[in-house]
Amino acid sequence: MQIIISALALSFILVSQHVVAKIYKYQDANGNWLFTDKKPEAKNAQSINIRKTKKDSPPEVSLSKTITGDKAEFRIENKLLTSVHCEVQLPEEEPNTYLVQAFSNTVILQTDRTHMRTNEIEFWCILGDPHTRPDATATYLVPFKGHRLLEVSQGFNGRFSHAQEPQIHAVDIAMPIATPISAARDGIVISIKNNYSYAGTNSGFFLDKANYVQVLHEDGTYAIYGHLLMGKIDVAVGDKVKAGDLLGRSGNSGFSTGPHLHFVIQYNDQGTMKSVPFRFIQS
Repeated sequence: MQIIISALALSFILVSQHVVAKIYKYQDANGNWLFTDKKPEAKNAQSINIRKTKKDSPPEVSLSKTITGDKAEFRIENKLLTSVHCEVQLPEEEPNTYLVQAFSNTVILQTDRTHMRTNEIEFWCILGDPHTRPDATATYLVPFKGHRLLEVSQGFNGRFSHAQEPQIHAVDIAMPIATPISAARDGIVISIKNNYSYAGTNSGFFLDKANYVQVLHEDGTYAIYGHLLMGKIDVAVGDKVKAGDLLGRSGNSGFSTGPHLHFVIQYNDQGTMKSVPFRFIQS
């Protein structure tokens, strides 16, 4: 099972994080500060004590099987705070799509093949209702505090990683490590990842490692605040946030060439994830 969130490969299927009492920071050959929970060999390594109070989202979309008498029933269960649009491929059948609402489940198969296993059914889900229409009048505050101006290191249609949907209208904002990151728009936190400290671009291994906060908006779109600093996310799933509220601190986690914030607004457009063009306003 796979939930597709973005080309940044922000993973929605997460395990509960382990508590890390101490992490280390050190500078690489290019002068970038990196963070890790393993003591590095670098001579300039410094230890940092971090108290973690939040947990990552557990797996929230799953396939279940129940047997009643001589019948088996398979359901997609959605424990997320938003709907998911799923394509289901049953053995030797054409795929079907299902919209599973928040905190609900949907029957996808009733069969007398009680021996059938859940791993024989393939399904893929993306967030949101496929009929979502972004609010063209919505405004977005600059999503950081403590700086009047910061450089946009990659903008819309950026060739490095913003050349195709759902990242075409994403921006990367270069900023010092631990810059306060704030909500650009009112919403509710629907997912976080807060358990990774490494960064790199030399391997696809890093694509799903970025720490992030994901905020659902009233119109069904959602914002992703990516590459955050491990252990410094200040919200939990289910928290309601107002524009300007603190979400966490910027970092350099995952697929990243240096400390920055990756910001993108996405939505489900007829089963395809797309990004939303926007303009920031200064508070």
